[in-house]
This record gives sequence, C-alpha cells and structure tokens, in this order.
Amino acid sequence: MLTLPDVLTRTLQDALVCSYTSLTRDGRPITWPVVPYIGERGTLDVTTGLTYPDKAERARRDPRVALLYTGDPVIVLVQGRATVRDADLQANTDRYVRESLAKTPAGFAGLPWFLVKRLTWYFARIYVEVTPERLTWWPGGDLTRAPQTWVCPPGVAVPLPTRRPPAPGCPAAPRRPPTGAPTRAAPSGLAGRRCPCWPAACP
Repeated sequence: MLTLPDVLTRTLQDALVCSYTSLTRDGRPITWPVVPYIGERGTLDVTTGLTYPDKAERARRDPRVALLYTGDPVIVLVQGRATVRDADLQANTDRYVRESLAKTPAGFAGLPWFLVKRLTWYFARIYVEVTPERLTWWPGGDLTRAPQTWVCPPGVAVPLPTRRPPAPGCPAAPRRPPTGAPTRAAPSGLAGRRCPCWPAACP
C-alpha cells in the first residue's frame, strides 16, 4: 500500500471536490471538477459515468494525469499515473453508491424513488485510480511561500488496467441494485429496458 505524507491526510480524505486534469490526443489539458476518494492501495481515485467516459478514455490513452486539491489546510497538486477500472461495472456501482452515501449523504436525502430509478445511467461508474508520482503542497494554502514536495519511492508499480470482457452485441453493465445500499435509495437495476445492457450504448 502506498503511504502518503501524514500532513496531507486530512485534505485528501475530507475533500468533497478536486480538479482532475487529463490530456487530449494532441496533449492539451482538460480539467473537470470531480469528487475524489481514497483507494484501498492508497491511490487517489475519481470516477466518471459509463455514459460519458471521456475522462477515463483520455487517461487510458495517456495515463499522465493531475489532481488539484484546494481545501483547508493546504493546497495540494498531485501528479501521477492513472489506471482505468471498468472490468466489473457492478462492483464499481456498488462502491460508488457506498462511498457517495458516506461522503455526501445530503445529495441522496429526500430523492423520490421514481427519480432514483431513472438515475441508473448516473450510478454506473468507471473508476480512475491515480498512483501519485509527485506531490507538491503549500502549507496554509499560501502560494507565496516555497512549496514542499514528496516523490513516490522507487519500486512502486502502477497497476495494470482492467477492461470489461467483450460481450455479444453489448458491453456489460450492472443489472442489480448496489450491494449495501439503503432501502429505496439505490438503482433498481436495468431490467425492462429495450437494450439489455442499458445504460451502455450498443455498438
């Protein structure tokens, strides 16, 4: 497991949003706000929807990515290598609902069930795991001061990506409610749609 500097633990764990940057084919940076999570290996993970996968596809093509945390008590710039996780979309969906309920419970509070059932396209997620290679941070968020840095120790390998196994006609997609989700607060599955792999697009 990758161990990051203790002084950054609060910022990385508590952040509700950070800026995620990936590169286009011609090397232009594209930045989007995302909700960050801490992975089991100590990676810094973000997600994108299965129905709008550009953030993941850019990282799959060029794994050099960056994250910028601007919360209290420090500003942190993360430069790292991305690993795209989309081989098990059901596990991704389960994890996303579980982590979202823990980090932003207000975002789910009071949602009527008929609306939750229509959000299966949103809960189906691709994870992008970022293995930090270099951290640069400004204590107290003071950008006028010289930053501190951390470099990933030698021998830490970036995990290989995993992809969805091919399926006849349609890619695999989650088809049951996320494990551990509260009653009437999780997607109800994808049964009844014209395409059995909905919300993924058929080729």
